[in-house]
Amino acid sequence: MLYVTSYLIPAFIVVMILKSLSISLKIIIRVIINLILGALILVGLSSLGIITVSLTWWMTAIVGILGVPGAIIVAIISFFIL
Repeated sequence: MLYVTSYLIPAFIVVMILKSLSISLKIIIRVIINLILGALILVGLSSLGIITVSLTWWMTAIVGILGVPGAIIVAIISFFIL
């Protein structure tokens, strides 16, 4: 349950910021879906043992926004820096 709330709070903050900038709800939903898919990609890569990375909202955002290149960037970050 703690992991779910750690992603819901930043997602709520992103929604509020984007809504205050009067961006359409369709774009907001697309961003949230990309963030969720990014988290699933990181979980999949971690469970396969490809990378060992702690799931943080900013790594999830990188993968969610950039897709596969974002997963590669996170893998490089986790390999060399973390």
